[in-house]
Amino acid sequence: MREIDQAVIGDIIQIDFLDHVQDGTDGPLECTVYGSLTDIGDNYFTVTSWQCCDDNTTTFTIITSCISSLVVLKPTSSHND
Repeated sequence: MREIDQAVIGDIIQIDFLDHVQDGTDGPLECTVYGSLTDIGDNYFTVTSWQCCDDNTTTFTIITSCISSLVVLKPTSSHND
């Protein structure tokens, strides 16, 4: 498993994270998203899990403090540069 700060744009990743639950009584919800890392901000990652064409995409923006694990499933070629 790579550290969060070692992931780069274009990697195919798995992120496990905690999300809020409205009206929940059992704490936050454990979630997983798979896809291509498409943006890295100061405190978030954006993962595109579905991209068919420019106007048909599904993206998830995950706050880094909520990430419990990040696995690079397929690194982009820039890891070798």
